[in-house]
Amino acid sequence: MRGLRKNYFAKAPREKEDQRKVNPKKVKEAVEEIRDVCYDDEMAHEMEDKLYADLIRAIALGRCVNVQECALEALKTKHMEFHRWVS
Repeated sequence: MRGLRKNYFAKAPREKEDQRKVNPKKVKEAVEEIRDVCYDDEMAHEMEDKLYADLIRAIALGRCVNVQECALEALKTKHMEFHRWVS
């Protein structure tokens, strides 16, 4: 596990413009990271919330390729079994 990142889709140094775009492959990788920590409810829930926020931000900024496919991929976390708490 790579741990929590500040932003799932933040640009890496020297990344080309097209590599900064969010695409279904990047979302799928984020979903798999969450699946890898499902044993830790708190961590999985935090990562899920972060994924959704980062994806919405990317969509709003026009940095998301194939929005519908990315959204459908991200929603796969809702089928994962871990407890979610709302305060």
